[in-house]
Amino acid sequence: MHQVIEQAAGTPRRNPVVSAGTAAAAERHVEPLAVQVTTAAHDALFSGNPKVIGAVEDAAKWRGLDLPDGISVLLFGLEDGVGRIAHPGDDADAAVVDLALPPTDCLGLFAFSDSAEQKLTTLSRWWSELSPGPAPEISRFTPGAKGNSAEHQALRLLVDRMLRERRAAHQNVVRLQRALGELREDHETSQSVLAMLRDCLSRYQLPTVQCTLTLQPGSITVAPPAGAPAFTIRQKLPVHSQGLAAIALHVAVGRKRSNGRLLIKLTARESGTMLISWAIPFDHLTNGWNLLEIPSVIVGARQTVDLTIRWDGDSRFAPQLSLSDQHIGPGGQLQMEGGRQARQALALQIWTGLPGSRRVVSTFAEAVDGQIELAVGKQLFVSPAKLAQAKLLEPAPNRVDFDILSFKEDGRTLQLHPVTGLVSHAVIPAACPAGVRRILATIKTDCPEAPWVEYALMAVPAGTPANFPTDQKPAPAGAVVSEWLRLAPNTPGTLVLAFDDAPSQTLDLHLATRMPPGVADAFAWAQWKSLQIELA
Repeated sequence: MHQVIEQAAGTPRRNPVVSAGTAAAAERHVEPLAVQVTTAAHDALFSGNPKVIGAVEDAAKWRGLDLPDGISVLLFGLEDGVGRIAHPGDDADAAVVDLALPPTDCLGLFAFSDSAEQKLTTLSRWWSELSPGPAPEISRFTPGAKGNSAEHQALRLLVDRMLRERRAAHQNVVRLQRALGELREDHETSQSVLAMLRDCLSRYQLPTVQCTLTLQPGSITVAPPAGAPAFTIRQKLPVHSQGLAAIALHVAVGRKRSNGRLLIKLTARESGTMLISWAIPFDHLTNGWNLLEIPSVIVGARQTVDLTIRWDGDSRFAPQLSLSDQHIGPGGQLQMEGGRQARQALALQIWTGLPGSRRVVSTFAEAVDGQIELAVGKQLFVSPAKLAQAKLLEPAPNRVDFDILSFKEDGRTLQLHPVTGLVSHAVIPAACPAGVRRILATIKTDCPEAPWVEYALMAVPAGTPANFPTDQKPAPAGAVVSEWLRLAPNTPGTLVLAFDDAPSQTLDLHLATRMPPGVADAFAWAQWKSLQIELA
């Protein structure tokens, strides 16, 4: 767009004018095959600061113009079909680089002469070809009445455009602040609702997940044919997708294990999207039920779920999956590779929960006895308020310059930071009621730069003074101690403390973390995400 600014009745006025002579002169110019910029001017060209571009023919005008601080002036020249952008003071032989994209935050292309306008027209055409948006306006200034010189016109226009951009930026900031406030309000409301739900689940001893359906294993199993490098089976689940929290497969494995993986995935039939998948090495599968948990309980519209299982690898000693003798109606039978349909369905446990709730546990979990029975008896969680009552026993806080034990309000978790060469040991008084059968701790070293950290649990009768057992210190009388679990950084895991006989009294729960000898303790943010208690 070309613009002529002239004086009329003492007030500047803008009239779009393209004279015949100017248009003809522009047509005679050849568009530049390339545009270059001096290395000294490159940063100014692409910085976020406002800038204006003129032509080298008007260099004298720009030298006499007193512009506000922060505004960069760049001059465009054209010779032999090659454009050059530089500072007014750059040498003619200064080093240049090729310009592939137009600059940013340009207030306009200003011309004080016909020849300058012709050069800037060529730059504007090049700009339009490479930019998705419009090129900056070309403004031509001509001398007016006294007190309204071309320089004064340029300054007024420059200030007007800066004010216009500042006003637009302020409006964008206000709009973004309003959107951010609404988003923060929605987030805080959701967090409050989830916190109340967690407290209710703990208060009323409601399970976070429950077993919705169990198809008990029969005497028949399915496995890939001998010598087959891969084998696939499919089955429609008898429940819909909404609220799906986990599935369990009943597996039979022999003494010998071959190399391979069991690839499992759940797919929503109506939308064709994959809900979740697992890749489990054969040697990680155990006899009995193998639970596959979904990190976040599935939300969204109810859809039909297809279960696909594929054996991939050496099939000679591959694990076998049990089939159930229970009839679940037409359409629920197992589909073999090649289209053959079995009379039975897979032996399954299907677990459901509150849609959208997080299950921060390992994707594939193994129980101590080879079978996870989360729905047996009552389940309750140690509440955040109880976690906040934890007390540090070892080491003394003054031995290090960071907090060894801290309660994280935002995540409602307890952090027990390990210390090099020592065992970090804390206790939650009277955390476990009588009749506890098993304690499951969800743990995670919440930093990808952390070292490997080891976790352990111990339960003792309430009020019993106890040190965490080491090679030099035996476990106190009546204590039940877990194995040490070594966990990679930024990886969730589950630590299990099982009781042979349910105790008849309240227990203190002791937590411990440590690191392998000689490992630095930087970034070892060892966090206890949740403590789940199962009662007999």
